[in-house]
Amino acid sequence: MNEIFLRTNKCEYKPGDDIYGVVYLKIASATGGRGVRLKFLGCEKFVYEYKNAVLTDSDSQKFEECRHHVSYNETLFESDEPLYIRSTLIPFKISLPSEIPGTFEACNETEVVRWHASMKFSLEVSVIDAEYLKIVQAIMVFEALSQRLCKANIPEAVSVSYRRTLAILFTSQINVTARLFEHTNRSAENLQLRIIISNNTNKAVKSLKIKLLRYIHLLGKWREMITPCEDARVMRNGDRVEIAVESGESVIREQLLDMEHFQQGVDNIQIPLRGCDNTPLPPTVNGHHIQCWYEVQLEVTLSNDDKVDLKVPVAVIWPPKNKEWGKWKCPQWVAKEALNIDIYHTTSVLRVPQNLLSSPAFSSIPGFNPT
Repeated sequence: MNEIFLRTNKCEYKPGDDIYGVVYLKIASATGGRGVRLKFLGCEKFVYEYKNAVLTDSDSQKFEECRHHVSYNETLFESDEPLYIRSTLIPFKISLPSEIPGTFEACNETEVVRWHASMKFSLEVSVIDAEYLKIVQAIMVFEALSQRLCKANIPEAVSVSYRRTLAILFTSQINVTARLFEHTNRSAENLQLRIIISNNTNKAVKSLKIKLLRYIHLLGKWREMITPCEDARVMRNGDRVEIAVESGESVIREQLLDMEHFQQGVDNIQIPLRGCDNTPLPPTVNGHHIQCWYEVQLEVTLSNDDKVDLKVPVAVIWPPKNKEWGKWKCPQWVAKEALNIDIYHTTSVLRVPQNLLSSPAFSSIPGFNPT
């Protein structure tokens, strides 16, 4: 049976990384295929559409944008004759741009609108003139940290002070300081938060309310349209449009802590990065058309019901761990036919420099043991 498989050296990448991989091709019977083509696409796009269209032309009832941040469509090898019976391994290398958004996907639907936004990276390998021999693999790319955050070992603390005047000459103060444990966090896991309270007032801390807030904005070109209703989510700025799809901030999670026994603060507060339905949250992204970010809002209430508020920015939330990549199984013929397998070195822009063929990047890929 004719087969094609694909394996990359990792399941997750950062902007500026190199993706190393191998195509496994087994031709066991006659085929019209004449070579192997590789396509790699990083596409950012969104659609924001009104459901109750007042015009028959549906295109006039939606905002949409699309941008390709990276695109390869390369022939790894090609022959004038049909491929003959053999087993072949083809190494390749794809260099990611240093400035690209991370993997992202989110959507929602209301009575009035539906929207979908995504930043996806897709790797496709197929046999030329025998497209039934094709395999597609999603590539996960992390949103990058800013240079300022990369230089800091731990997240910066956020503080707020609140003063109470008890008499003309006497003022007391409460200070609240909060800090996240890590710059980067994974969706479906937990944020970890530390809160320190310095209270010089005569009022005890009664409670602490914690909210996880999310903001998703879609950015594009403004276009005139007749909409079925006034839409406060859509904001025009000249020839540009910004759509706050969740009507500003969205409260993803909320918890209330009794602070009777925690007057000086709380350590290691766990904030699940899951929705109320337990699904992993969309990651953060700072793209050309899609922006998603999170904050933790804290509300400290004193015994006299005075309140102290502060917000802690969440630097980066990465997608959940890619479990599918670890389930991949190497085709059995790679081990059985190891001595008879050809290694083809492409001459395309995806070629692998000779000095990298014996590096750890390829030694971790099953069946590929170049000399």
